[in-house]
Amino acid sequence: MHIHKLILTAAVGLSALTAHSQSTTAKSFYIPADSVNQSTFDHPGADGMPSAFATVIVYAKNDNGYEVLSKKTMESRMVSMVARYIQFTNNEVKLTRERALNAFGGETDKYYKLPQTLLKVPVPGQKAYWSTTQPSGDVEKCTAELASVIISGKTIPAIKVAKQGYSNGGKTLVAWANTTEYYVQGIGLYKIKYKNGQTMEILLEQSYQPLD
Repeated sequence: MHIHKLILTAAVGLSALTAHSQSTTAKSFYIPADSVNQSTFDHPGADGMPSAFATVIVYAKNDNGYEVLSKKTMESRMVSMVARYIQFTNNEVKLTRERALNAFGGETDKYYKLPQTLLKVPVPGQKAYWSTTQPSGDVEKCTAELASVIISGKTIPAIKVAKQGYSNGGKTLVAWANTTEYYVQGIGLYKIKYKNGQTMEILLEQSYQPLD
């Protein structure tokens, strides 16, 4: 499927919008509506066409919040997998634990005594700022502002998050570690762009899958 033929069908996309139409909480931008629990993303090449890479994100409720499992693949083979355990306040998404596994057998499991901020809902007309420390010690400095996207002819509220990476405990700018993410109300993560504006990942489809 070509990325410009993104299908959020009436049964999925529109029901998601309806479920969150009255909500502007952090959860409503980060987690899809209850009719959806899986998002599949394409990694388009330089020509804009689908590549061999893909990402699947699965959202599962737990006793304290959600487990968000992100799996990256190349030609359907797993490259890496990250499980994030998150909780919510009214205007923030908080990370409490992160488990990561890669295709070479590397594994990390990090608990955060002080939960890390993953997303903030900005006040209209203002920007929100925060920093996130990675398990490696690298730092991401983030800026969020309200935005909107057009999907299937409908304009939907979104949050645009600009991220800049720093190494050396947050002291050294990493010029290439610069991305922009879009979180859409009722849909969750929708798109990630590189520093040069090229699309890195874009939502291809959403679905509901029974979880064991």
